[in-house]
Amino acid sequence: RTGKSVSELPVNYICVPTTLSGGEFSAFAGITDSARKVKEPYGHKQCAPRIVILDPELAVHTPEWLWLSTGMRAVDHAVEAICSSKCHPYAAGMAQSALRLLARGLQACKRSSDASARQLCQLGMMQATQAGMLAGGGASHAIGHTLGGT
Repeated sequence: RTGKSVSELPVNYICVPTTLSGGEFSAFAGITDSARKVKEPYGHKQCAPRIVILDPELAVHTPEWLWLSTGMRAVDHAVEAICSSKCHPYAAGMAQSALRLLARGLQACKRSSDASARQLCQLGMMQATQAGMLAGGGASHAIGHTLGGT
């Protein structure tokens, strides 16, 4: 115990994502209270990682069902950004690029566990997450949090 508030403590960490959920780029986390069946959001600027390393070689060990299902979540992030009332041309371009990368990468991942296909997905996930952060969340995010999803 230091007696310091969270904002005074340096929190430096590196993330190496092995799914496509995109949470590694955010300063927010959702923690589900299973007793109350409620998901509560928490956030602080120091909760964001200093570095995110996208390594497709590590991601080839992620089970296909998990990879593809989180890939669809990344697709949702991109679509949600495009449909946002706060979407602007830069966010829209980022989201459209994400959708192209994810479409190519997810189809290729379904055929094989090739690292280059997973890299396309990781880049698409990163762009989809950034687009969502620029354009703001929408109904999909709100529904997911209400239902206890991610």
